[in-house]
Amino acid sequence: ALGSGPAPCPPPLTWLGHPRSLLYSRLVVVSISFSLCFRCFGSVLDCVFRVRVGVYVRDPRLLRRLLTVFSRCCFEVHVLDSVPPIPGVDVLVSDVELRDVSVPVVVCREDLCCVSDRYLALYIVREVVRRVLGRVFFDRVVLGIDLGLKRIGVVLLIDGVPAMWWVVRSLDGVLSILRDVAEVLCSSCSVVEIKVGSVPSSPVSELLERFRRCVSEVFRCCSCLVYLILVSEREVWRVLPIEYFGLKLPSDIYDALEIALCRRYVTRELLTFEK
Repeated sequence: ALGSGPAPCPPPLTWLGHPRSLLYSRLVVVSISFSLCFRCFGSVLDCVFRVRVGVYVRDPRLLRRLLTVFSRCCFEVHVLDSVPPIPGVDVLVSDVELRDVSVPVVVCREDLCCVSDRYLALYIVREVVRRVLGRVFFDRVVLGIDLGLKRIGVVLLIDGVPAMWWVVRSLDGVLSILRDVAEVLCSSCSVVEIKVGSVPSSPVSELLERFRRCVSEVFRCCSCLVYLILVSEREVWRVLPIEYFGLKLPSDIYDALEIALCRRYVTRELLTFEK
């Protein structure tokens, strides 16, 4: 009879009993997956862009040296015969003071002729990124390290801007890079992250201890926070194009760049140093 009791509950929705619900949920899952994929892909590419540098240098010896330096940079370099620079250049590098130009200028000082090529490269890179981002102090410097069997790839990111890359043969070569980075960049940043790609053949504890000793030796006198991060190469997403915006990177450098951009890690350790 009507009103004699509670209304019967509708039968529960089940996967087998409602094929439309199953199809709809499949479509929802697929759309969410694609949305997350594109969102992650876009977020990575948004923070990865190539800086376009114009080089206007009258001294041929300095020009040759700068071109050697830029061969290890992740910049798009254009050698200019005159100024103003071509449209689309973000920063201008020159050996003279330039006026009435619409882009920031990095002037190579005379005392830089006496420094090593790596120091010169890091100095130029630091000044270029400063002018591109419009600030003197950086939030985060990241070093991505890919440990190969015969070669080690190292990539430097400054506040998300790919700046430089190196290929070395041993941990001593990595240690030399870390020394120069500490000397040139540590006074200009808050955090240094050293991301090391783990390899299945090497125990995690042994790998961490080897890098902990190297990093502690180099960054002992730095005032910034230093993190040693172990990244599983199985967790690295291959989202960058093989030819990174037209720049043909060696496979070691491509892997190191992916490690530097990876946000997932196995361990993340804040290093403390005895002063």
